[in-house]
Amino acid sequence: MTQKGLVLSLDGEYATVRVMRTSACEGCKQKDLCAGISAGCPEGKPLDVVVKNCAGAAVGDNVLLTSPSGFVLGAAFCVFTAPIIIAVVVYFICAYLTHNVTLSYIVTALSFIISMLLFCFGLNAYTAKRQPVEISHIL
Repeated sequence: MTQKGLVLSLDGEYATVRVMRTSACEGCKQKDLCAGISAGCPEGKPLDVVVKNCAGAAVGDNVLLTSPSGFVLGAAFCVFTAPIIIAVVVYFICAYLTHNVTLSYIVTALSFIISMLLFCFGLNAYTAKRQPVEISHIL
């Protein structure tokens, strides 16, 4: 995945870069409700990210940020698909063991919410330690 940005500040081997979140939001029907794009800022809201400065960029440089496609796809799977799979499995296990539909629904909903939160917090911790996004080129 690639994204263009503007270097705002430097801190050792890391840089704070401002990117505009637009490419993934262009076709979304809910973009006016999202934190990425709103009616007041149709081109996208700025997002400041800390990335590894592998290209030696300076403050004010326009840069190209890259992240491994495998990481992006894995993160999307963990956040969007894995909680659904877990919830379905939990539902069938709970329905088989208890024969109580209401209890199965409650446990399924809780398992979905808990697994989604765990994946989100886990990915945040992972990216804080490993910084998979880096500056690859100065534009």
